[in-house]
Amino acid sequence: MRLRIGEYEIPEEALTNITLIEGTSTVTFSGMAQESEGMRIVSILKKLESKRTAIKYEAFDELGVRSAGLCNIANLKFEEITTKPHLVIFSGELVAPDSS
Repeated sequence: MRLRIGEYEIPEEALTNITLIEGTSTVTFSGMAQESEGMRIVSILKKLESKRTAIKYEAFDELGVRSAGLCNIANLKFEEITTKPHLVIFSGELVAPDSS
């Protein structure tokens, strides 16, 4: 699995799921990383989400199926798990610029 949004590529080891929604340009994603890396990922995704202009993206699901185009980030969520090790779980959607 791979996900690049703008110039940022989420580390492959942090991604737990990428789903290309058939018949749409929507891509859902989720992942998990240890505290510092997870918060860095969330921080970058929040900055990208706040942009109101379309962002280029490229996604490959676990079967190697590719989706690419322009998107906005929507429904970005994250949760900090405070057990040891401290983890950050994140998820969101890439949607067509006119549907965010």
